[in-house]
Amino acid sequence: MESSLENKIKKMFSEYQNDVIFDNLPLFFTLAYELKENLKNYSFTYDVMKIPETDIHEVMNNVFAYYESIGIKCPFEDLLLSSHLKLRGLPYKNDCQYIENNLSRGMIYYNNGEYYVVLYLLGLMSDAFNIVHELSHYNNVPIGIRNQYSHLFTEAIASAEEFLFADFIEQRGMKEIASLWYQYRLDNFFKTANIALAIFNVLTSWGYIDDIGISPNYEISSDDFKICQKYFLKNNYDFHHICWYLMAYSLSPFLFFELERVDSKGALLKEWYNKINYNDISSIFSSMGLNDLGDEDRVKLKKSLIALIKSRKI
Repeated sequence: MESSLENKIKKMFSEYQNDVIFDNLPLFFTLAYELKENLKNYSFTYDVMKIPETDIHEVMNNVFAYYESIGIKCPFEDLLLSSHLKLRGLPYKNDCQYIENNLSRGMIYYNNGEYYVVLYLLGLMSDAFNIVHELSHYNNVPIGIRNQYSHLFTEAIASAEEFLFADFIEQRGMKEIASLWYQYRLDNFFKTANIALAIFNVLTSWGYIDDIGISPNYEISSDDFKICQKYFLKNNYDFHHICWYLMAYSLSPFLFFELERVDSKGALLKEWYNKINYNDISSIFSSMGLNDLGDEDRVKLKKSLIALIKSRKI
């Protein structure tokens, strides 16, 4: 099993040249480390069994109202009419782990010059978050396939929109589900940071990464190795995926507050939708109120994360 894992990692590193993630691994390690450090003293508690059951009509009423409130046309109906939206109803099970594993299931894919959205629905109010998240991805698809910057930042925008939607439904009287979603997402931030650090530990110990702050004599723990096996072999994920989520979870609280402070939220979102599809990372960061994710920027990110936790009384 170890040789299978190392063979996959060796192949992965040999295939990627001039890649924004593989060229900036120390930054992604730093994002993972700081995300864990910033969250480790908080306890996130939530009970997914308390998410109310509902139907697609009530879910979509809230989604349509959200889009109207930010001044963006919801693409749901157009996607449905053009057969570019596939809805997959999941059987309800009175099982906490099953529900949590399926809370955020969805995908967008490119086929023969067109994009398609797939949504997995549980029949719970949490489906609305899932829909907002995937429609955010759809709203910033380019003409043709995504470039590496589009892949890197689309998850951050979608995650920020989840927080914006949580605030919106809280104002509509659904405080309990909004609070639960904040807890669920922030717990997910912490778990993702830990998975990423385990992967970095293994990659560093095997000599694939230098100069990221881990001793070259670091010994892989059995837990680190198991996490890597599950991530790369069982789930068959690419290293890019964990880094996309690290960027998303580091940036999204800051982006959420950037959206909160402006009246025309739709205009700012549209600017981000547009910017991420150009090969100009400086322009992307500038549109988001950041520079280069150096020390000064990461202080901003930390302050936003802590402000989100405190303002939502988590």
